[in-house]
Amino acid sequence: MSVEIRRLVLNERVFGFRFFTAVLLVSLVLLVSPARALVYWRADYNDLPATWTEGPYEQCMARINRSSGTKPTATVIAPNFIVTAAHWSKSYSLVGKYVSLGTENSDDYIIVDERLGEYDGSSYSPDIAVYRVKKVDPNDPNNPDPNEDANFSDWVDLYSNSDEVGKLLTIGSYGPQRWYGYPDPPIEPAGTLHWGRNVVRGADSTLYKVFDAIGEDDYVKYEVNGGMYDSGAGWFIKDGIEWKLAGLYTSVMARNSFGPRISLHINWIDQQIANMNGVRPLPDLADVHWQGADYGDWAVAGNWDTSSIPNSSDRVAIDNGTTAVISSPAAAKELFVGIDNGGSVSQSGGTMAIEIGRASLRERV
Repeated sequence: MSVEIRRLVLNERVFGFRFFTAVLLVSLVLLVSPARALVYWRADYNDLPATWTEGPYEQCMARINRSSGTKPTATVIAPNFIVTAAHWSKSYSLVGKYVSLGTENSDDYIIVDERLGEYDGSSYSPDIAVYRVKKVDPNDPNNPDPNEDANFSDWVDLYSNSDEVGKLLTIGSYGPQRWYGYPDPPIEPAGTLHWGRNVVRGADSTLYKVFDAIGEDDYVKYEVNGGMYDSGAGWFIKDGIEWKLAGLYTSVMARNSFGPRISLHINWIDQQIANMNGVRPLPDLADVHWQGADYGDWAVAGNWDTSSIPNSSDRVAIDNGTTAVISSPAAAKELFVGIDNGGSVSQSGGTMAIEIGRASLRERV
């Protein structure tokens, strides 16, 4: 089977794209200052790629639109729930604040309930806030729609392993962008989604990382540190084929950054969601699912749950334990094969173009 892969991350540490044709044979496939905007080394900032693909889907990132102008970063972790740093709520609750996703600039969602770590008068333990979100009432934009949950289509799972040290992080934030030296005003004000990298340097009750200089120790291309208004920004680790939330920015001390270790707080997070009458299911990695019989034809619309043949903008899953046959030109943005229930792809003719930002032809971890 000939597959044209137009965009593929080939190396976890070096960001780059290559064009090539491959043959796809698939059977499955501290007490410190609050974190304040992603800070880059200037050389890295000047070389940032136009499109970032080494991380979760943009729609998994949520911006809380406070009237004060700051834009707290949150991560979508369930169809109706987001998570960020609890200390954003120290001065006043974020309930009633609007939420937008990814690069959208809209007020389609609103926070309706919250659960925070325990506050002892000076800090939260854990410094995590879980918020329930609903859609805004179209007839009354100042209030939630009583009949419409948020029902986010994309969210991330939580990183549950205890092996975070040494793992590569992708970090996403809506804080203002700066390079080291803190120019004022910032390069870009708060509210724009931007990304960077780092490596987990240590782990106990928290995770921490170091802002290594270029060429130093664990430096990685596009290394970032926390800066102004980055609290709550997600630290993501790639676990198999998925990017999962492993930590949050909550504090910075010089070139060291700290945040709650999500793997230690999964039960606590799930309990807060349950207390708000919710659940946290596994993310659905695809938006188009194969439902055909064994050796059914990819090009038959009725073999797909959308009743239409996938195209180059679709995230496609073959995961019902059967084989899909490609006999004519086919396309997908991403292809997930056998991630939960098994499946395969076979070719009897044609080619398939896949534009992907991550290789995902194996089982979910």
